[in-house]
Amino acid sequence: MSPIFHLHNIKKLSMILPTLLISPTSLAKPQLDIDTDETSSVDVIDYEQNQSENTSKFILDPVTVTGYGFLYNKYNIPGSVDIITSNQIDEANIKTLDDLKAKVAGLTFQNNNAAGDSFIFIRGIGDFVDEYGKSTQVLIDGIPLENVEMRNILLQDEVKSIEILKGPQNVLYGPYAKAGAIDIKTKVPTKSGGSVCLGIGNDKQKNAYFNYNHVFNPYLTLGGSFNIDTDDGWLTSVPNRKKYGGKNYRDYALKAIIMPTENTAITLRYLKANRRLDGPVLVTYDIKENKFYSHKLPIPNNPFIQPVGREINFYEFGTLTDPITISKSDLFSMLIEHQFNSNISLESKTSYSEQDRYRITDASGSDYKWNPFRIMLTYEDTIFQRSFFQDIRLKGDYEKYKWILGGSVQKTTNNLDRIGMVLPLNSGFKGKNYSSGVYGQLQLTPIEQFELNLGARYQKDRSNYNPKLAESPFFLAPTLAKLVTLYKEKFLGVYDKENILDHTFVYSAIATWKINSFNHLYISHAKSYKPGGYSLGFFPGSYEKETGKTDELGYKGRLLNDRLFISSAIFQTKYKDMQQYDPATQLINNIATVKYKGYEIQGYFAITPALALGATYTKIKSDIKEFKGDQSLIGKKHPYFPHYTGAVSLTYQKEFPIGKIRLYTDYNFWGDQYSDYQNNYKIKPIRLLNASATWSKKNHEVKIWSNNLQNKKYITSAYSLSGMEGAAYGRGRTYGIDYRYKF
Repeated sequence: MSPIFHLHNIKKLSMILPTLLISPTSLAKPQLDIDTDETSSVDVIDYEQNQSENTSKFILDPVTVTGYGFLYNKYNIPGSVDIITSNQIDEANIKTLDDLKAKVAGLTFQNNNAAGDSFIFIRGIGDFVDEYGKSTQVLIDGIPLENVEMRNILLQDEVKSIEILKGPQNVLYGPYAKAGAIDIKTKVPTKSGGSVCLGIGNDKQKNAYFNYNHVFNPYLTLGGSFNIDTDDGWLTSVPNRKKYGGKNYRDYALKAIIMPTENTAITLRYLKANRRLDGPVLVTYDIKENKFYSHKLPIPNNPFIQPVGREINFYEFGTLTDPITISKSDLFSMLIEHQFNSNISLESKTSYSEQDRYRITDASGSDYKWNPFRIMLTYEDTIFQRSFFQDIRLKGDYEKYKWILGGSVQKTTNNLDRIGMVLPLNSGFKGKNYSSGVYGQLQLTPIEQFELNLGARYQKDRSNYNPKLAESPFFLAPTLAKLVTLYKEKFLGVYDKENILDHTFVYSAIATWKINSFNHLYISHAKSYKPGGYSLGFFPGSYEKETGKTDELGYKGRLLNDRLFISSAIFQTKYKDMQQYDPATQLINNIATVKYKGYEIQGYFAITPALALGATYTKIKSDIKEFKGDQSLIGKKHPYFPHYTGAVSLTYQKEFPIGKIRLYTDYNFWGDQYSDYQNNYKIKPIRLLNASATWSKKNHEVKIWSNNLQNKKYITSAYSLSGMEGAAYGRGRTYGIDYRYKF
């Protein structure tokens, strides 16, 4: 959901909200998701004049969503489900999912201090390394996007809405949805047309977008698009004074919609995402002194690298190169929807994806090009991933109940090659993950005021892995392999297994009481899990399955004659054998018991027909209850996510003789966060202001935008590794102008 109404006294507000009542709305019936090209937004307010009563009325748009497998009106859906519409994407200058941070309550993005896109965290729960499996499943029209580069596709005119489901979603979405799911819904046009967009900005930013859909007849539609977003970098290397940190995104898509009968729709899609990312650049950082250095390595009396390098300025770094990631991802998918009769329908989703990714990282912090330590501490890895996915489900829709019965299978293979880093060894592994499950979802409405959603899934997951260290060309490879095995077993307590097999049963339950049709309370309980597997570090090892239980109590309501929409929730999750990535060993460890709890509130208020206010606020507390190994960590706060986030937005839009004017601004804030388990390093809070102004008339639109308007200097993440302290810079002020023409 977009930023919403925020009051300072949140606790008191959450207590009085259920007492506010208003009038009814109706549920949408399940149907094939065929929509017009014009997409409405929950943030657009229509102003109707009732001639008979001579009164005015604000009406929030009805928006249909697919949460929990059934179609709902957005305002009546139970549980924590937020919607971002195409209008909101445009007005807030959202280009990738990463731009949603703080604009959706409980949604943040973190980087793993290596080259690549950011990773999704929902209510403090997420992962830093994609190959270990995800905590949030991201989909496009229900088709999983398997890698982080593909999940951060560029968002433009093809997107109808983004559904964010918070809390465990394992029942419908499988093993990698313990934190939630994000489904990107695309438009299904009913007439031929398209758009073209060109933009420029500072740091030599350039973007271009084109899409076109041709409706041949009611039975066949073909479409395609491409999207390019580049810049030349924004950070300066101290040794050579060159700019680094740039990006080059190129996305391509083809889509065919075939309707052989009036009850059947087949959607074929090809999606390609090419990425070159320079960064984030890591810089040596003294968190306590808030100072940056060209390097700071614990290697005394070294003629090449001194323990502390010279101090540098913000947006500078000391190495000659920064981390570089080059990836190519391809996705082929087929969605079949068939309506047998007015009650029974079928959905079949099939996809095959590939990713080829190359990454090089210089971890030395050295200013000297031929420094031997720099050579030893520079490493590169290549990952080739293939994934096949199939999901089939039957759906029933009746007056008092609805149901889903389905099953899914998925097979993923990873091939990792790594060379460098301390020893010149060619290491890596080959791994395979198999998962299959059967599931069911049931919605019961015994009376008009009460609704019950029940779901269950039985899942089988298997991982196997084959280390490739013995394939090293060096004659000492067998001895080194034995030493690595000894180190893993004696010091890390990790023992290789040929296969890891998990059998898991998960469930979910949501009970909803409709105070009236515009206000409802819900309570939910769910069991979640994430399967075990193998780490991809320099000393690979296995990790076990984790499980969790989540409880949530929430309220949603439309108030003040539809001028105010409020959504609030309190939640708690307790994980057992929680998996956590350790940057020091590059292993996934099971760290015993961690408890999360918090609350969130978000809302939207139409001040006038032309002016609207939105706000979000989320606060999360996490405590380590048990820890395998270092007992001193018990009672510490879990690191790597901000303890509170929020945003306030203001939108003004009105028609004038010269055209439609829309002014938008949002103020986003992230609280402090720890960057280590010992809670020694804390990143300071962040406050950013963004703004845009848009003029449109007929088919033309011009938008001027700026992010981080105050040019705040901040860091996005920090780490401490073997005596080295480092951080990644946050982006400074960016601005630009875009022109769009629709035809």
